[in-house]
Amino acid sequence: MIDEALAVGRRVDDIGFDWVSVPHHWAAHPVVWPQPFPLLAGLARETRSARLMTLMLLLPLLSAVDVAENAATIDQMSGGRLT
Repeated sequence: MIDEALAVGRRVDDIGFDWVSVPHHWAAHPVVWPQPFPLLAGLARETRSARLMTLMLLLPLLSAVDVAENAATIDQMSGGRLT
């Protein structure tokens, strides 16, 4: 799953997409998605100009400080492309 998502990320800019997004799902059987922030960090390295975003975040289940630090880190890694 992760390798496939990163492979798509490598093609996003070439195909002409403006953005790429990842979902946040816990226990979404039968599809298991990786956590959004590590996946977005990988996509930040694979894309050049596409905006990066989550489709949604389950904020009540997360630490606000963790979310803020992860978002700020990915924004820096991507050159300000996190939406």
